[in-house]
Amino acid sequence: MSLKQFALFCFFSSLPVMSIAADYSPTAKDIEAIDLKTGEYFAAMDAGKYDAAYAMLTKSMKELMSLDQWSSMKKKADLDLGKLLRRSRTNVTWYQDPQDAPAPGLYVAVDFESAYLNSASHTEYVIWYRFNDKEEFKLMRHEVTFMLKQGGAAATGKTDAPIQESTSTSIVYKNVEEARKALMGDSGNVIKKTDDGWLVVQQPKENTVWSFSPPGHPSYPSVIKRFPIQRDGKIFLGMSVICEANKAPCDALVREFQEMNESMAKQMQAQ
Repeated sequence: MSLKQFALFCFFSSLPVMSIAADYSPTAKDIEAIDLKTGEYFAAMDAGKYDAAYAMLTKSMKELMSLDQWSSMKKKADLDLGKLLRRSRTNVTWYQDPQDAPAPGLYVAVDFESAYLNSASHTEYVIWYRFNDKEEFKLMRHEVTFMLKQGGAAATGKTDAPIQESTSTSIVYKNVEEARKALMGDSGNVIKKTDDGWLVVQQPKENTVWSFSPPGHPSYPSVIKRFPIQRDGKIFLGMSVICEANKAPCDALVREFQEMNESMAKQMQAQ
């Protein structure tokens, strides 16, 4: 694949990358706080609510760059990259009082790999900081590195028609959070997290599988319920979705799971 350009989009380049970390084992509360903050931050950024995202920065970071400067940089990158197709979390690293850090405290680096319409490659990470457990996490750094396809912002791709939303659903919960709490609280369910942050809940008594998108995913918050359906001697996968993100990432999520469902159904029918 030919590449037009290499771009580095770094919001806060004055913060040194931390090289040595003391051992730190995050608590369940720590993990939940980082998941929540990361989800809120990327939801705001993806929706163009730069003032809400900017409010999550540390005071020292706000002194380095104004909201107007930061928003302008982000808008330029969005124009170059085009439509966001997917974002997957690849790693979370916890640092307690790291060497070369500007201040003592807890630092958390969250890494992602993403795909945009015009990108050949795209990686990014955010770093959250908290002086002690009585304070909330604040954003200290957001760095993005990407390569654009030949043609850059002028690149074109297949445009999918919007998916028609259904007024009926097999999901009895009012929203994603209600579903998550109810399913997590059922001791009969099997709960696991994938390497890229998805929360998967297997519900044996209903023969269903629930998948919750992770913070930072374009469709966050969302939940997908899948269940087998037998029809005319063949097995199909039924699916219901609650997606509380914008229309485009929700449609992309549905298409992605539709493709997986079709593949899984073919495998089950072949058995």
